[in-house]
Amino acid sequence: GRVALPSSSAKTSDAPSMWTGDAAHRCVSALHAELCASRHPRHRKRAFAGLEALRRVLGDDAYRPSTARQLCHVALPHVGDRSLGPSATRFLEGVFGPPVARRDW
Repeated sequence: GRVALPSSSAKTSDAPSMWTGDAAHRCVSALHAELCASRHPRHRKRAFAGLEALRRVLGDDAYRPSTARQLCHVALPHVGDRSLGPSATRFLEGVFGPPVARRDW
């Protein structure tokens, strides 16, 4: 049968994470490699959309310092890019906005 995963909105800060070990790191690294290998803007947008989807799936785990740093490292170089700039900016707001608003950081 199917396994229901908890939504990030229902997750509390002390809830166990399904992202154990280096699973999040490996996913971000794979998406980063796909983004770097993509040359056409359409392919780069698709790769970046995968990164955004991962951030949403990670939920609060995206705000862990090591994960947030890695996500920032992948997205920040694309802020000035013509095709990815707006997406990269929104992505970084999604990574850093909630913890700053909650005064977690």
